[in-house]
Amino acid sequence: MNQIAKVNNGIQVAEFAHLTEKVGKWVEEYPKAKEDRFWEAISAKNAAKTEKLVVAINKTKTVSGLSDADAVRDGAISSLFSALEGYKKLPIAAKAKSAAAVLSVADKYRGIARLDLASESTQIKSLLTDLSAEAIASEIKNLDGVAEIVESLKNAEASFEEAEKSLTIGKTEGGDTASAVRKELLSVINDELVPYLNVAVRLDEETYGELAKKIAHEIAEANSKVVLRAKK
Repeated sequence: MNQIAKVNNGIQVAEFAHLTEKVGKWVEEYPKAKEDRFWEAISAKNAAKTEKLVVAINKTKTVSGLSDADAVRDGAISSLFSALEGYKKLPIAAKAKSAAAVLSVADKYRGIARLDLASESTQIKSLLTDLSAEAIASEIKNLDGVAEIVESLKNAEASFEEAEKSLTIGKTEGGDTASAVRKELLSVINDELVPYLNVAVRLDEETYGELAKKIAHEIAEANSKVVLRAKK
């Protein structure tokens, strides 16, 4: 069979993790190959680095999720002040009065979306507490849609705290970035696994032939995606 190509350096992190997970699965399907201690050592490296890459990818997603959650609560804060300012300018005395009453409490929280994440959380909780006071809650009831905005802010803060908790757990577990682990794993695949398998299949095609074909096909598919993206 033809030589197995090396993985293109332009492969995306998630695609690479998918590829190496498949390689690990196929290795388990060929017990004869596992009897080769050199191949077994390379396969063990691939499995360990793949697991590390998946952890790093999940950690990256958690950071992204935290940023998204922060954007949602910032949007709720903006909506709250926009609604209150709009009601305050209405030529309807009762609505304008209620809006002014709520703003008298909320005004001190203007600009909290520009604070650091932890400080913003503290201020949002304080704002929600102030808005839940009986007198202010009563005024909010007079302003259609404002109670729903307050509730959305409450939910957004809860979602942010959940995302923050997941990130904190990830940090305590440590680990490198996905791009750093990807580089390590590329070295295992391109500098160890592929060269060794290319030699092994020539010496013992009965043991390594089918496994080599599967891995060669998967790498070829992955590399073709990289080439297609480069052409766009």
